[in-house]
Amino acid sequence: MRVRVAPFVALSLLMGQSSSLMFQSDVVTSQWDTWAFVENGTFYAYYLITEHSPGEGFGVASSPNGVTDWTDHGYVWHSPDWADHQWWEGTGAIWRAPDFNKTGRYIINYSRCPGKYQQITFAESYDLIHWARPAPFNETYFNITLPYYKNPGRWDCIYSTPQTPAVGSPRDGYPRYGWWTASAVGDGDMGFGTTEDGYTWSALPSPTMIPPIGSEVGAVEYITSASGKGAAWFAMLGHDGMLVYSSPNATGPFTQQPKNPSVLSGSCYFSRFFRKAEGDTVYVTHQSFSHQGRTYIAPYKTVEVDDEGVLRFKYFDTGGVLDGAPLVATANATAPWYSHTANVSVGAVVGWSLTLPDSATSATAEPAVIVEMAGGGATVLSLDAAGRCTVASAVFRAAGTANITKVLGTWDRELSLQLRSSVAVRLLYRRDMLELYLDDYLLPITLMPEAGTGRLGILPNVNAHLFQLAFAVSMNLPGTGTWPPLPPPSPPPPPPPPPGMS
Repeated sequence: MRVRVAPFVALSLLMGQSSSLMFQSDVVTSQWDTWAFVENGTFYAYYLITEHSPGEGFGVASSPNGVTDWTDHGYVWHSPDWADHQWWEGTGAIWRAPDFNKTGRYIINYSRCPGKYQQITFAESYDLIHWARPAPFNETYFNITLPYYKNPGRWDCIYSTPQTPAVGSPRDGYPRYGWWTASAVGDGDMGFGTTEDGYTWSALPSPTMIPPIGSEVGAVEYITSASGKGAAWFAMLGHDGMLVYSSPNATGPFTQQPKNPSVLSGSCYFSRFFRKAEGDTVYVTHQSFSHQGRTYIAPYKTVEVDDEGVLRFKYFDTGGVLDGAPLVATANATAPWYSHTANVSVGAVVGWSLTLPDSATSATAEPAVIVEMAGGGATVLSLDAAGRCTVASAVFRAAGTANITKVLGTWDRELSLQLRSSVAVRLLYRRDMLELYLDDYLLPITLMPEAGTGRLGILPNVNAHLFQLAFAVSMNLPGTGTWPPLPPPSPPPPPPPPPGMS
């Protein structure tokens, strides 16, 4: 994945042997895309290293639960293409080799850019940390295939699944399909092909996309609905956020889902699916961005598909791993609407029960969570009768009335909630990154325009009483450093993509 977007702020990470909600490596100065793999209960979080270009290799961190206790193994793959030629490397994805049960071998694919085009190549590992390119990998290159695809053009990162996903263990097996970012001929957006051995690939015509948009392929999975009544192939495509397309057939056509088409947007990008070896749960990883120009691995999410075939992201249930000590209640006569104060370097998880307002409620009267900013204003996350969330910045008058200064965006997951429904609201807050969930469905991932002070509460309007505090705890993480941090030295800008590459 190559297209860069404007940087946004994200939660900072504790590194090395530390715990954290999100991850950023201390041993490299710049990282970009992320992908993930789970084996024997260990989560492996990979990050593309971008210190001098759009990609020179990758690193990996591991965690026993995907939430805390990350161990950063650092820069585990130095791309020989970058070392020898300064040809940049693209994003990766991993699957078991067909002889895995005998050898314990894994295969990773990634792209390289020798000029005005890309190639995809492969490496192997036996522990998901140490990687090598012995024969035949050191001479295997999957090239742009005519006449289905344009050369020069994109040819970047295969995401692969079994052609016939098995119920209960749909991740592994052969033969396999693959989808990747490609410059397709016609109305396709995705490269598409098959393999029998994990590294020798045959390209097929690009599936038709309705509508075609020109996108980057995050991942494609065959996902069963939560009720078990239906299933389809779902594609996440990077195009001004992440859009969802689906099809009953792997070969397409793929149609943009009519509800919640933009499944991920805000201070984040490029979501990828991943699974465990057993179980039907589908997980999601993606990156978030910082004011300092740094990129972070965001908290993992899970996927749910409803009976209408609509895919949404949900809170990753950590089993209480993230929950730390209770937050101390705040008593402040000048700003009583701030009910609790968090250590912003540690973070907080706060939950409320909420009765949604009726449809006649004005925007200024909508119930809202507020988080104080260092400049004296607040970030406001309001919820309307349909469960839509609008994020804005505001300043307060002496009487506690909020004056909205800028609307940052509105997130609508089209949840079909009944008027005045009782819902659960969950806020993740660390440093100046916010994630809000409604009945565990992800609403916004957003940044605070300024550094946070740690104080948070409920907007003091006529509907503040619709919120009832359920819990308020610190994240189970040690605090590190100061906040806001000093900006790091600016890295050299990456070279522009070659002609014909966007």
